[in-house]
Amino acid sequence: MRFLPLAALCGLCALPAHADCAAEIDALFDGALDSFARPPHHQLMTILGPGGATEMQIDQWVWDPLRYASHVRGQPQYTLILDQEMWQAASLEGPWTALGTMLPGDRTAWQKRIDADRRANVTEVECFGTVDLNGVTARGYSFRTKTEPDDHGVWFGAHMTLFVGPQDRVLRWEFRDNVAHYQPEPDDKVNVTDFDYAGAVPIPDPES
Repeated sequence: MRFLPLAALCGLCALPAHADCAAEIDALFDGALDSFARPPHHQLMTILGPGGATEMQIDQWVWDPLRYASHVRGQPQYTLILDQEMWQAASLEGPWTALGTMLPGDRTAWQKRIDADRRANVTEVECFGTVDLNGVTARGYSFRTKTEPDDHGVWFGAHMTLFVGPQDRVLRWEFRDNVAHYQPEPDDKVNVTDFDYAGAVPIPDPES
């Protein structure tokens, strides 16, 4: 998979700094960036190090923000999260071994707070208009945002580049200049997540 710089994706497209850009990005949080409105999908996160070398790839099969499975390519185990419960297996087909309740109580409120914080803290907005993303017509955006510290002081942020395609669905989400409570200075990695809405699979039943 090739990861092209934004300029290459845009070609000769203009980079307007029009007054409506901030409002257009804000509206995304009622659609494409609403975590609970996103349909089931497969996503592949590629972590790129300095110079663009691939350091890690993580597959995730997401049904909603509270239920998903993940696998680090090259590693033997798959992890399944269903609400507060965690499970582990050698494949998506199982059999699954329970890891117990290891996640905080109200994860719905936690995710909604993250979405709300990101929306409230958007800065440095750019709207790139229509771009071609691997043959698919998409709208391109970039902005910087972060979450607020939670009760444990945890927060994180990044400069994000986003490509939204047909049906107002995120096709690619890139994170740069990543910062967090444990890393206040931006790192030099780029996280690129590609979304495939045709790649959804049934939710495993770990107790079957």
